[in-house]
Amino acid sequence: MRLRVALVCLAFVPLGLACSADAPAALAQPAVETQHWAGEMTMLDGSKLAFELTLERGAGGWSGRVSVPAQAILGLPASELEVAEDQLSFVLRLPGVPEMVWPTVRLAIDGRRADGALAQGGVELPIGLDRLTKAQLEERRLARRPQHPREPYPYRVVDVAVGSVDGVVLGGTLTLPDRDQHGDGPYPGAVLVSGSGPQDRDSTVLGHKPFLVLADHLTRRGIAVLRYDDRGVHGSTGDFPSSTSLDFADDALAAVAFLRARAEVAADAVGLIGHSEGGLIVAVAASRSEDVAYVVSLAGTGVPGAEVLIAQSAELLRQVGMPESHVARSTELRTAFLDLAETDAGHDELLEAALALVRYDATVVLDDETATTAAEGLVRLHVSDWMKTFCTVDPGDYYRQITVPVLALNGELDMQVLPDQNLPAIERALAHNADATTMSLDRLNHLFQTATTGGLDEYGVITETFNAGALGVVSAWVLERFGD
Repeated sequence: MRLRVALVCLAFVPLGLACSADAPAALAQPAVETQHWAGEMTMLDGSKLAFELTLERGAGGWSGRVSVPAQAILGLPASELEVAEDQLSFVLRLPGVPEMVWPTVRLAIDGRRADGALAQGGVELPIGLDRLTKAQLEERRLARRPQHPREPYPYRVVDVAVGSVDGVVLGGTLTLPDRDQHGDGPYPGAVLVSGSGPQDRDSTVLGHKPFLVLADHLTRRGIAVLRYDDRGVHGSTGDFPSSTSLDFADDALAAVAFLRARAEVAADAVGLIGHSEGGLIVAVAASRSEDVAYVVSLAGTGVPGAEVLIAQSAELLRQVGMPESHVARSTELRTAFLDLAETDAGHDELLEAALALVRYDATVVLDDETATTAAEGLVRLHVSDWMKTFCTVDPGDYYRQITVPVLALNGELDMQVLPDQNLPAIERALAHNADATTMSLDRLNHLFQTATTGGLDEYGVITETFNAGALGVVSAWVLERFGD
């Protein structure tokens, strides 16, 4: 039983992210009281999922936000919230899900303890929460992510601003190796490039910070690392929605130029490391500039995005138990929709094709309003410049122009960028390159976590953020070529 009754594969799953609920807007009134509740929800199979509830009381009364990271629910508003001294209840209005299957949570409060259940579709899942201070909540979150490094770090950390094209300024973090252990340099350098969707410099997803962990690992081993917020995110200016993978390649090259200009960094040893869509972006960037010394693709695509999305959707349908007959028909409908989107078909024609796909793949019967809303969202996404670029650009066109060393890694259990589809394509495109390595890593998923199925529902449950063996492969490969 999943907390979230999903509309399976209505759109694509962002290549760098699991699907997540929209975070609420900031409260109009400052809170006069804030309560942090955290604990676990017990699933039907006995597994336990972290469950957090934040309550805020302002001049207008109580409001609440719920996070279940393993279900990609982050800061979802608690609707129809009722709070009393000894009990509380609320409804979770799950995005894209019919009202009839919205879950209701009821909890009895006894001091600093709350116990109750989430009820959905005739099933009740027990919930137990403790009231915590903000510091205790943060400590609890850190305990679930043991790989996240904690201050003080054994290296230098510098906040930087990187100028890119068209006046865009990227807010970033530069980490420089410890002088006592690695000398004054110059050190080899790495620029980290995130996957699809607006990402912060740590590439934060479901409580994990994979770029923080990767940067920490590389810097401890003597590599200077620059990671930055995407356009329009946190410390960066620019407009993310109007940008494409080709624009993001400009930002990656600006970061390379910035790193090469640092006195502590060896200008001839600065490379690009990209995850997911970032793998495509670093290939584009490296094909444009001789300043890039090496390329590392982590779960990057090797074929046009339309092919990736079709294969991804089919695999995700299989994983939730859909028969091959359903997968085949869904693939036909998705292919037809993507073909129309690429030919600039009119809105009505696109909407009709999207509705057919939405209704066919929905796991529950949809009313007309819900189906149309989902289909409209699918159309808006696929007529965007970003999606059109992603679907039509062939990464092989760029890999064929790259002569510097390339390392391409995928997890064996990657369900978003399938290794059997993408690694061979990258290898073929790099046939001319004397120093190109492609590798599928056993039992790792799209985020390079050690996984059981590779399913998206595992991302938040797994405590590992980035497999240590995979980290070691990357650092050893870079240092073998550019270390002392």
